[in-house]
Amino acid sequence: MKLQSSTNMAISLSLIALLVFMPQTCSGAKIWADDFDDGNYDDWIVVIGNFTAENGMLQANGQETNGILHESNIAFGTWRFDIYAVHSSIIVSFITGDSDAPDGPYRYFLKINPEPAPLEYNDDIFTGYALCKAGLDAGVMDTYETDLGIIGQHHIDIMRNTTGGIRVHIDGVLRLSAGSLSYRDQSENFTLGCPIGCAIDNVFVYDTEESPFPPPASPLGWFVIGGGSVVLVILVVIVLKRR
Repeated sequence: MKLQSSTNMAISLSLIALLVFMPQTCSGAKIWADDFDDGNYDDWIVVIGNFTAENGMLQANGQETNGILHESNIAFGTWRFDIYAVHSSIIVSFITGDSDAPDGPYRYFLKINPEPAPLEYNDDIFTGYALCKAGLDAGVMDTYETDLGIIGQHHIDIMRNTTGGIRVHIDGVLRLSAGSLSYRDQSENFTLGCPIGCAIDNVFVYDTEESPFPPPASPLGWFVIGGGSVVLVILVVIVLKRR
């Protein structure tokens, strides 16, 4: 009877965990995504260098400068991805366009400097993350300066609302934000520029602002699964002893 009671308790706790932390349905439409689990990057176009997806992620392995793009017409919504930073700067342009605009092409991008390097548009040496824009009104919109733990894997959530405001969460924490300094409502591509060894994975692009993933919780931890859902995995260990 004691064994059955303990077993029932374990089952009840597991059901409660599933109900409480059940993945929530996203409010917006997922426009495109790629987790590279199929071992290819067929929908991407290499601009310079070389890439591989053999290890279930898109990794640059050609030369010091590598560039690749994916067609993306989302100018406001959510761009969600995991990035693996190495020794040199990485640039992720989440909005690029419009090549036919009267004032020429433009782009909004996140620059990651794992080691000291010039900040975009000036000679200031900078280590950390910078939210920038290029084009007629080019400039740095916001910076998060840090020299701790940039090399390695990080989860990025970029949200842009319908008035042009941008927020960037890094590993679940809001680090960068910018107001509507200029409003652009068109995009053509999502692009990655990075050195050999860097990688990107679990790219999900939505046409609405989605909730950012929470930061890792210790000792349990958050696990990311397909479509951007989050499940807290609770490990219930019951030691049964017969007396």
